[in-house]
Amino acid sequence: MAQHVPASDLARAHDLEKNYSDCITSINDVCSYDKEALAARTLHREGGSVCSAVQVLADETGLPPQMTKRIMWSMIREWERNHERIVEELINQGSCSEDFVGYVDGIKSQLSGTELWSRTTLRYLI
Repeated sequence: MAQHVPASDLARAHDLEKNYSDCITSINDVCSYDKEALAARTLHREGGSVCSAVQVLADETGLPPQMTKRIMWSMIREWERNHERIVEELINQGSCSEDFVGYVDGIKSQLSGTELWSRTTLRYLI
């Protein structure tokens, strides 16, 4: 995109980037869980373990993974709302370069496409 965002602007985007990272990582974990759990049960004679926030939350709460996935979808929706809040704060702080606004908008585009891709990719479908 030929953007040149100064380091000072990138530092301002830390909370936005952290929120984005938490959100897309959770989307990945929820969407890949069933395939990972199946692989852990069937691909090796010794069995395997699932490395996923879904499994961690299920273990911590005592809830089945399918319930935990629904809870995580609610968390994901809140991260999406939080994204909008953080963007609004950044923009309202003023003195945003066009490149910075484009950078922030690019993060939103990546975030918005992650769920659709994760729900439709053969990588996660069983």
